[in-house]
Amino acid sequence: MSNNLPSNNKDTACKLSEVEPNSPCTVLNVAQKCNASDRLADMGFTEGAKVRMLRFAPLGDPLEVEIRGYRLCLRKETAENIVVSKI
Repeated sequence: MSNNLPSNNKDTACKLSEVEPNSPCTVLNVAQKCNASDRLADMGFTEGAKVRMLRFAPLGDPLEVEIRGYRLCLRKETAENIVVSKI
């Protein structure tokens, strides 16, 4: 696990890119160093939002997630900046 994970959820926290398909989770934070952090927040990736990993592309990139009632595809590189807690 990376060092920037919240201390209160270290045992269940992981990167969104590491979540297994069909797994529900909750967004803990988005790394501020990420170039797309504002865009991700606009798309609904805010603290406490429920997100579900749906599937990975055959070669592992991009990945499809469902958040706030809609589906979207993210690059694996972008999903590595989203810290989630498994439900």
